Amino acid sequence: MAALLIGLVSMKKALSALIIPTLCLSCALCSCAPAESEANDQFFAMETIMTNKAFGSNAQAALDEINAKAKKLDALLSVTNENSEVYALNSGETLSPSGDTYQIIEQSAELCKFTDNKLDITAYPVLKAWGFTTQSYRIPSQAELDRLLESVGTENICLEGSEINLKNNAQIDLGATAKGYLADRAIEILDESNVSSALLNLGGTIAARGKKPGGEEWKIGVADPENSSSYFGFLDLSDKIAATSGGYERYFVGDDGETYIHIIDPKSGRPVKNGTVSVTAISESGIKSDALSTALFVAGAQEAEKIRERDGKAFDYIILTDNNSLFITKGISDSFRLAEGFDDIKINVVQ
Repeated sequence: MAALLIGLVSMKKALSALIIPTLCLSCALCSCAPAESEANDQFFAMETIMTNKAFGSNAQAALDEINAKAKKLDALLSVTNENSEVYALNSGETLSPSGDTYQIIEQSAELCKFTDNKLDITAYPVLKAWGFTTQSYRIPSQAELDRLLESVGTENICLEGSEINLKNNAQIDLGATAKGYLADRAIEILDESNVSSALLNLGGTIAARGKKPGGEEWKIGVADPENSSSYFGFLDLSDKIAATSGGYERYFVGDDGETYIHIIDPKSGRPVKNGTVSVTAISESGIKSDALSTALFVAGAQEAEKIRERDGKAFDYIILTDNNSLFITKGISDSFRLAEGFDDIKINVVQ
């Protein structure tokens, strides 16, 4: 996941393998409930740090359950853990997987189709070829990409009864939807625990449950990619989930001097280079927001609105392009404000 930024992205800074969460909690901007009602939890899962906050008598128990759920999903969905169900699928096995694994693959495949496969969870072999899964970066030949693309496509995911298998040497990676799926499960846990006020930072996917104690909406800061410790803008959020994708998270500069980002166009097999800098998608569904943040990045600003119209405008987005233009949907335009020092951004409200 990623964040919004101003102007052209500077990709000269070195990034660690751990992706810094890009939608950051902005507690410094708001008053908090009395300390005795507040519960906090921070842990590492899904290759990122997750920082959660909740209020109420059952808040700590709910956060503990979310912690356990995140680690369980991590173990099930990892592409590198030889004991995971996804690893087994990618190794050619036919599985009757756990309910979570089945549901996230089924939902992810449906979202891929909805976006005309602008996001495709079967593009994992292509991602590996570029070295983004191992940090052993390289530029694959077009012949290699063409061969790998023969196995890319959600039609290669076979869901029959309770079983799943992958045909045509396909392999999947759920990195673009796993945190969103976790967010949905986390909201269920909060509801079952009667926790109506919480803010969950699941490594760049932010779930806002209800409002802050006192009735104000949660305020989240959107990190500036040029300096991830500062904010590009702020968004008021309640009962929504926001997820962001950006090209500056993971990238490398090739021997040819070109910059290659980790977001792959499933049609070409090459890193996206369409002028999009970052995309934030906001909806009531975590997995939907997560999937759309990547799909809209691949689609670009013009195609993004076509996807939104096809969905009955049931989600919102914030898209920043490399010519310093920001496209924000009307539904959230009044809830977003630029941070001080970023007034040169040109804001375009999408109806």
